[in-house]
Amino acid sequence: MGFDHSLESGHPIPFHDTGIKRFIIEGKEFCGFESREQLEQWFLTKELKKMIKAGYKIVQIKGVITARGEKQVLFIPEKAA
Repeated sequence: MGFDHSLESGHPIPFHDTGIKRFIIEGKEFCGFESREQLEQWFLTKELKKMIKAGYKIVQIKGVITARGEKQVLFIPEKAA
């Protein structure tokens, strides 16, 4: 599975993602996806299947989006806000 962060892979670090453009992920922030479609653009179907088989789960988390990029979002989960 290719989970690297690079411009070439289409998985930019937040600084290189259009709309975020900052190096630091603040204390309670996490990287995530705003929609199922955004998640599926990041991971190939075969990668998602391998992750689910390995025990990973796709979950929806309520929270506050602090930065919105083209490929990902930064957010603070509701309980940590």
